[in-house]
Order: sequence, then structure tokens, then C-alpha cells
Amino acid sequence: MWFLFLITGLYLLIPAIRLVVKDKRITEYFLFCTIILNYALPFILELMEVVLPVLQPLVEIMKNNLKSLHFADTASFICYFVLGHYLHTTNFSKRMSDLVIMLGIIVCIFIALAKCNVINTSFVVFYHFNSLLVLLQSVSVFLFAKAYIKDVGPVLSSFSRFSFGIYLVH
Repeated sequence: MWFLFLITGLYLLIPAIRLVVKDKRITEYFLFCTIILNYALPFILELMEVVLPVLQPLVEIMKNNLKSLHFADTASFICYFVLGHYLHTTNFSKRMSDLVIMLGIIVCIFIALAKCNVINTSFVVFYHFNSLLVLLQSVSVFLFAKAYIKDVGPVLSSFSRFSFGIYLVH
């Protein structure tokens, strides 16, 4: 039920978010900062911890400082919200969409497999909603649907009757 409070909070923030998405340049700056601080930097730190164990004390200090910002608590949800709007309103070339879709698929598969092989376990950080891999997968799926599913309405409406039940069960 935690997501009901989150959705309510996002709806309350819509007037402020509108100010961000009104200007494409501000939207891109917001997305850049959010993706770097909330997705890329934690991802790089996790990789450094495994690949360069010598730097583990430094990585721990950086991770603790990043956590002390409490940026991940809310920014990731707002980032998905704004990113969805940005991807929907921005017209990408077919080549760019295909490149992002393939890059998302390839990067997700190879990094997840490499990470699992390095430490012989499936590392939860890579499948968490705050993961760079999940963000890449989300963008890939969104762009795939936008580029190749011409009429999304019937597809979504077939799922919509189940969505409230899924929210409740979740």
C-alpha cells in the first residue's frame, strides 16, 4: 500500500513538475541530474566495489555520502514520471529509437550476466527500481511500444480492468 501514498504525492507535485516539463531544456537538465545522482553513480559505485575491491573503503564513504542526501527516496519516482512525459513528447528518429532499444536490451543482458558470474549470485541492486538497468529496460520498453505498437489504446485497455486489483495485491 506504500505506493498509494507515493501516487498521491506525485499528483500533489504535478503543478511543480509542470514547471519543469514546460521547458524542454530544463526537463533535460532535470533528467540528466536525476539519472546521474540516482542511477548512474550508485551503479558505478556498485561495480567498483566488485571490480576494484581495493577501493572498497572509498566506495563505502561515497555510498554513505550519497545515501545521506536522501535523493533516492523520492527522486527516482519523479524521474520516471518526468521521463515518461519526455519520451512521450519527444520525437526520436526510428534509428535512434532502435539504437536505444537494442542498447537497453544488450547492456541489461550483458551487465546482469557479468555481475552474476563475478560474484556467483543475482545481485538485487541490479533488479531494484532504482537500478540503472531497470531504467534502461523501462526506456527500451517505452520506446519499443511507442515505435512499434501503433495503437496502444486497445492493448492498455485490456490490462486496465485488472490494474486496480494488481495494485491491491501488490
